[in-house]
Amino acid sequence: MAQHTLGIDVGYSKIRRSTGLCLLTVDGDVLRWRCLNTGTEEATRLNDLRDLVPKGTHLLGVGIDGPLTSSLRVVSHYRTSDALLSRGPFRFRGKPGQTSVPSSQTLHRHATKLANLALKLEAEGHLSIADATHPNPVDRGRILEVFPNAFLAVLLPDSKFPPLRRDASDRFWEIAVAEGYLNGLLDVLAPGARLTESLDSVSDHDHRAALVCALAVLCVAGNHYVAIGDPMDGDIILPPYETWGAGEASEPWAEVALRENVGLVRQNKGNFPNHERARLLRNGAPWY
Repeated sequence: MAQHTLGIDVGYSKIRRSTGLCLLTVDGDVLRWRCLNTGTEEATRLNDLRDLVPKGTHLLGVGIDGPLTSSLRVVSHYRTSDALLSRGPFRFRGKPGQTSVPSSQTLHRHATKLANLALKLEAEGHLSIADATHPNPVDRGRILEVFPNAFLAVLLPDSKFPPLRRDASDRFWEIAVAEGYLNGLLDVLAPGARLTESLDSVSDHDHRAALVCALAVLCVAGNHYVAIGDPMDGDIILPPYETWGAGEASEPWAEVALRENVGLVRQNKGNFPNHERARLLRNGAPWY
C-alpha cells in the first residue's frame, strides 16, 4: 500500500504564492513527489491542498515549516525549541527566528492556520491523518514542526559548511544532494526505493523546504528521528541520528552542540517559560 506524507513550507507574501506544498509518496520500491505553490487566502490554500492531495488519501502525517505548539495554540513567548537552535554552531547553521518577535509571530499564525486547514480537510472527509505516535504531540494527528535549515544542517559534516549567507537552506540542500547526504537519509527511510526524478531537479526554494518537511514525517512515522524542545510546547523534528554529519571528534557536531545547548537553556537565565524542561528525544525516547 502506498504511503503518503504532506510537507508545507509556510509563506505569507501578499504579492506571490510563497507557500510551498509537497505530497511525497512511497509506493512499493518507487518514491515520488509532487510540489506546487499556494497563496495566503484560506480558500486558495484549501483548493490547492485538494488539488495536490487526492480525495481519500491517508497521510502518515503533515510536516510544517513554522512554529507550532501544543493544542495548536498561538503563543508569544520564547520557545525552548527556538532557544536550543540559537546557541553554539547552530547560530550560523540553523537558527530560527524567536517565536516571540513580530516577524516570527506572523509565521507562527500562518503555520497554525495551515495545520488547522489540514484538519479541516480531514473533518470534511477529503483526507485522513495518522494518529500521533511521538511524545508530546501538538495535536491528536501526526502534525509536526520542521525547520529545514536545521534539518539539512545536521546532515552535513563540519568540513562541508559554506560561508554563511541569507539563502543558507538552499546551499545546505545543494551540498546535501551533491554529496549524497540526502540519498543516505532516503536509504534509511525507504530502503531500496527508486526515485522517479532526481533530487537536484528540485530547484524552487519553497518546494525544497516542503519536500524536507514531508521527509521529516517519514522519519517520525518510521520512528527514526530526533526531536528537540520541551513537553509543553512540543518539538522541532530532526533526521535520524545515524545520518548526522561528523564533527572534528568521533561524535556528530550537532550532538555535541545540542547536548551543550540543553544544559545552557535549562539554566533559564532569561526566565522564559518551559526552558527548564528543555530536552532531546531520540526515536521517541529520552536522550539528553
